[in-house]
Amino acid sequence: MGLDMYLNMSRKLSRKRKCDKEVIAFLDSHKDTLVTADEDNNNYGAYLGAYASNLAAVDIGSRLNGMKIFGIPKTAKIDIVRLVDDTWELQYEVMYWRKANQIHQWFVDNVQNSVDDCGSYTVDSCQLEELMYDIDLVLADHRIAEDVLPTQNGFFFGGTEYDDYYYADLRDTKRSLKPLIKRKMYKREDMFQLRYTSSW
Repeated sequence: MGLDMYLNMSRKLSRKRKCDKEVIAFLDSHKDTLVTADEDNNNYGAYLGAYASNLAAVDIGSRLNGMKIFGIPKTAKIDIVRLVDDTWELQYEVMYWRKANQIHQWFVDNVQNSVDDCGSYTVDSCQLEELMYDIDLVLADHRIAEDVLPTQNGFFFGGTEYDDYYYADLRDTKRSLKPLIKRKMYKREDMFQLRYTSSW
């Protein structure tokens, strides 16, 4: 119980892209094993891996994880989503936080229009770079932490002190997101979409 936060990347596969054809052919050959996402849930429904109902589905996930897929790190655990229009989307977790309420508050203020509702929100490349900029500012000058990245009270949201844990969360965030920003490919919104969500 407590504040759990996730930044996930989704990668839409296209039959028009040469680099996707092998993966699509593999998934198409196993589509009867995979669950179609619910269109009432913005096409985000059943994720293979989290809701695999049989050993065949688990095997598909492990075999897919062994394939080279453009834009997805080799070490990523891939979830497969079959969309209602019979296309495919691959998703993986970019970062997970636990009770990093200052980061959560930043997403609420800058991505979620100040609505803290455990929803799933698209994060664009400019917003991600802005978060990194704010983290750099606070790490360079701890005196501005409360103004730039304030903590947030909440039910099991963790501490609200500007202590070693606060700054460790900032350093961990920077270390995890820096490789993604360097790769630049996440800016290709025709292929990739970042989404932030939280729960408590």
